[in-house]
Amino acid sequence: MDKHDCSVILEILPDYLNKNNLSREERAEVVNHLALCQSCRAEAAFLIKLKGMAKVLQPEIPEEITETAFKKLKEIPGGCEQEKELSLSMALGIIKDTFFITKKVVNFAYQNL
Repeated sequence: MDKHDCSVILEILPDYLNKNNLSREERAEVVNHLALCQSCRAEAAFLIKLKGMAKVLQPEIPEEITETAFKKLKEIPGGCEQEKELSLSMALGIIKDTFFITKKVVNFAYQNL
């Protein structure tokens, strides 16, 4: 397979995998090329895996986890309730930000590979 063919396919491969608006001819070109080119098939498999990782990462912490955490925190004896809640809110904010940033990084990598 000639490198020029691969470069053309790799350029439109994310659109093909995301089911974006490619012409019928472009879709057929990708399918035919992938059938013949191991290197591009490997790239497609990698992008599919990366896309799956992005779907798994959620920027929101499920409400039941937040509610359970606040409930457990209130059960801890001693200390100021407001300070406990503020500490937990800050920790949950950091976790949420970490999930959000990780998802953005994976999405960026997926779009730019």
